[in-house]
Amino acid sequence: MPWLPARTRVQLRLVVQRTHMLIEKKNALAKRARYEVADLVRTGKLDTARIRTENMIIDDMYIEALELIELYAETVSSRFALVERAGYVAADSVVPDPAIAEQVAGLMYAAPYTDIRELHSLLELFGARYGKEYAAAVVGGEDVSERITKRLTYTVPPPELVEAYLSEICRTYSVRYGESQGGQGGQAAGDEHDDESESVPAEKTARPGGTDARGAAAAQSAPAAAPKNSPGLRR
Repeated sequence: MPWLPARTRVQLRLVVQRTHMLIEKKNALAKRARYEVADLVRTGKLDTARIRTENMIIDDMYIEALELIELYAETVSSRFALVERAGYVAADSVVPDPAIAEQVAGLMYAAPYTDIRELHSLLELFGARYGKEYAAAVVGGEDVSERITKRLTYTVPPPELVEAYLSEICRTYSVRYGESQGGQGGQAAGDEHDDESESVPAEKTARPGGTDARGAAAAQSAPAAAPKNSPGLRR
């Protein structure tokens, strides 16, 4: 695919729209999943609750990756004049301007890890703009920010983070959970629920450690970049 500035602008806007919709959809699913995990703890199914929580943490990390992709696309779109220029010359090669280098590299790197068609189109368009060698290096993780690579690398969350998530979920839904009830991570006590508790509460469950809990999972366990041939967290 040749370098087409107008098409690139359109694809950037579409990436912003598509990722925003995906984030909203996955956040809604995550809210339901938290309620289901709390119910598993309430009924004493702790092993199943922990496995569900591991998957929830991985999904949270992917949502963070989508949020970064949305931000990257918005930034490049607003600074598109820097893309249209002849290019920033460094070490005898043309690379993105430093003001958009992280964003362009992040968008290109993320393409193989998602099913967002517009992102795959941007990978080809930016590859035509900056050259095949640059595209190959970026997809391989070279000069790509760890902010995006850590969130797109599949890793099993550490037990401490799983327990922190479980504790916060149970606190939010008023389910007893803790070591004082015995067993690994504690036993759940079957509190009485009224009719209103059978529906998912409207408020959003807080994440352990604040809004960066998902990033903490990446920081604790993910390598700096995913292997070149790794399928990643494709959704």
